[in-house]
Amino acid sequence: QQQQQQQSTVQQRQRWLPHHHHRATGLPSLSNTPVPATMGNSGVAAAVLAATTAAAAAAAEASPANDGVAQDRAMIDLAITQFFAAHRRAEQADDIVRQARSGFYRAALQVKRAMLQAEEHIKSLAAAKKRQLSLLESQLFLEMARERDAIQQGWAALAQEKMRMTEEFGSQLNPVVRVDVGGTVFVTRRETLCSVEGSFLEALFSGRHHGTVSADQTVFIDRNPRCFELILDWLRDPSISMDHLQSDPVFCHELRYFGLYQAVFPPTLYQLFVIAGADSTRTALRSIEIFEVHASSGG
Repeated sequence: QQQQQQQSTVQQRQRWLPHHHHRATGLPSLSNTPVPATMGNSGVAAAVLAATTAAAAAAAEASPANDGVAQDRAMIDLAITQFFAAHRRAEQADDIVRQARSGFYRAALQVKRAMLQAEEHIKSLAAAKKRQLSLLESQLFLEMARERDAIQQGWAALAQEKMRMTEEFGSQLNPVVRVDVGGTVFVTRRETLCSVEGSFLEALFSGRHHGTVSADQTVFIDRNPRCFELILDWLRDPSISMDHLQSDPVFCHELRYFGLYQAVFPPTLYQLFVIAGADSTRTALRSIEIFEVHASSGG
C-alpha cells in the first residue's frame, strides 16, 4: 500500500512538472523520465530534481539565445527545493503526531488499569468492612441477649427472694404498727402503709428493711407530722382529693420524700391543638397537629 501511494505521488509530480513548465518556459517534457516505484520520498525528490536539472541544461544548450531559460531554471530549482523541504517538515510533523498519539494511548491505558485496580481495591475494602460490621453486629446481639438474660434472671431471683421473705416474716409481722413521725405517734395497719408499691413506706414496713424501732416496737421517722397525717389520710382512702394541696411546697416535698407524689397527683392528659400557618401572608392554614402531653403543675 505504501509503494502504491509513493507511485501515485511520483505520477502526480511527473504529470504536473512537464506540462506546466513546458508550456511556460519551453523546456523539454519530463513525462518520459523513469523513476523507480520502490524509492522513498527522498529518492523521488532526488530523481525529480536530477531530471529537472538535466532538462533545464539541455534546454539551455539547445537555445543559448534564450535569456529567460536560466531564470526559469533557477525558479524551478527553488520551487522544487521548497516543495521537498515542506514535504520533509510535514513528514516530521506526522511522526510527532504519531508519537504523541501512541503516548496518549499508552497513558490512557495506564490510567484505565489504575482505575480498575483502585475500583477492585475499594470493593475489597468495602467487603472487608461489611464483614467486620456483620461480625460486630452479631457480637453485639449476643452480648445484648446475655445481658437481657442476666437481667431477667436477676428480676426472677429478686421476686423469689421477696416471696421468700414475705412467707418467712409475713406471719411474724404485726398487722398493726405504731409510727412516730416527728414526735407524733400514729397507729395504723401495716397493709395501709404498704398499699403503694415502690414507695418508701412500702419498703420500710414490708419486712425487707428495718428502721429505727423503739422498745415498744414503735418505728420512728424524722419527718413533718402535719404532712404525714394528710398522707396517712390519703393512704386510708385514696379517693380523697388533694388538689388543693398541690400548690403547697412543703407537702409536695414530703410526698416526694416518701415516693408518693405520682400516686397522689397522677399526670393529667391534655390535648394541645397546634395550628400552623403563615405570619406575614394571607395563605390559608394548612395543617393541625394534635399532641398528647402528660403535664402536672407540681411535677
